[in-house]
Amino acid sequence: MVSMVPGLELNAVLAVIPVVNICMAMKEVILGVYQPGMIALVFLSTALYAGFALLVATRLFERESILFRT
Repeated sequence: MVSMVPGLELNAVLAVIPVVNICMAMKEVILGVYQPGMIALVFLSTALYAGFALLVATRLFERESILFRT
């Protein structure tokens, strides 16, 4: 829905919001009016969020109380 808002373009603030950044980047790529710097920022922020989620999941599953419910 965010990508369908008229007049809304990908900027630095929207490039770091997790789901909005992918939607806006896909919209701009499909329209052919993308900026490579903004696409790189979208990729970097998404990779950082994924890395942080992986780190949190790893830390949680290292605890036996989480794995075995003891």
